[in-house]
Amino acid sequence: MLTLKKISLFILLFISLFTYSQNKENSFYAEIVIIENVDLIETINSIINENNCINKNADLYLDYRKDKHIILGQSNIKKYIKSFKIDNVKVYMTFIDNNPFFIFSNSNSILQIKKTDYKVDLTEFLDYNNYSINDLSNWILEDKDGEIKVVKKVLRGCKER
Repeated sequence: MLTLKKISLFILLFISLFTYSQNKENSFYAEIVIIENVDLIETINSIINENNCINKNADLYLDYRKDKHIILGQSNIKKYIKSFKIDNVKVYMTFIDNNPFFIFSNSNSILQIKKTDYKVDLTEFLDYNNYSINDLSNWILEDKDGEIKVVKKVLRGCKER
């Protein structure tokens, strides 16, 4: 009887550990951060507030995966989560004007962010399939001597004011 209890306990422990490791493997999180670069925040806010090319239904993001440029764009972030996990893209999230705002990076060495140790679970979007093409505006930003400049605009879907 004692042996049966030990075997049952061992099997239960093994199943728990196996399930835990699978959940970790099949999960994806965005770490909540605070953007520390005041000039970057002001540039983003001015683009959002002074622009009629922002789609209110799209998610705004900064993409740091290009070497010298930062892309301020908008899209449906849910459809990229699976590829971000495969490509090992780091995803961070913050809030601007009470709206979620995402940051993508291959490395956090160039980011001027403060990590909070809080995370948002994006695991449910690993199975999300959406193959639609969004034709939305984006801005190419560059950090020149500590000042953020818009070096190129691609404006699409703008509304009349």
